[in-house]
Amino acid sequence: MGGKILLGALLPITGELSVLGTRSRVAVKIAIDDLNSYVKALGLPITFKLLVEDSATDPTTALNKLQSLYARGVRAVVGPMVSAEVRNVKSYADGNKIVMRNPTSTVPDLAVPDYIFKDIPNDRYQGRAIARLMYDYGIRYVYILYRNDTWGKGLTDATEARFKEIGGTVLTSVGYDHTKSDFTPYLGAATIRDAIDKYGASKVRVLLLSFEEREL
Repeated sequence: MGGKILLGALLPITGELSVLGTRSRVAVKIAIDDLNSYVKALGLPITFKLLVEDSATDPTTALNKLQSLYARGVRAVVGPMVSAEVRNVKSYADGNKIVMRNPTSTVPDLAVPDYIFKDIPNDRYQGRAIARLMYDYGIRYVYILYRNDTWGKGLTDATEARFKEIGGTVLTSVGYDHTKSDFTPYLGAATIRDAIDKYGASKVRVLLLSFEEREL
């Protein structure tokens, strides 16, 4: 007996995380080559074939591409990478028992038993670490400007909760629309100058939680 086993990769080859996606595509292809060499050395009559789909760093596209992979016979997938994508494909993956390996999603409410295996801890831990780090550096007042998506909101909530718990003050938290190129309205809403005048520059900071929005 023998045969070909299909494995999928659902990666952001285009879109806002294309840098990570293109690198991951290379890594996954190397892994498949290594895997095929290994089973060949064992004398097993099977080969693994990789099918790569571009999620475009977009939740709707990610689901469509996962459905396409499933229709072609794929039952194990690497990706997607963005938490918003993971949230959108979760029900389909669970319902069809598609085993997925996610290397980057950290949203706390997605850290539940399902068919999507996460490689890294969720943002409850990262948020606690960020809050502690700020406090240890003497920061007591923070303005949080975050990417208004599943990841940004989750990390902001975790950071804010812990910072308040250990004695810090969140002046305000503002989510920005990452599809826009003008961030002036968000920055203009900051009360940083007033806080600096009142508490001192050493105790006040802006925490930016973003991807690679270079216009910011």
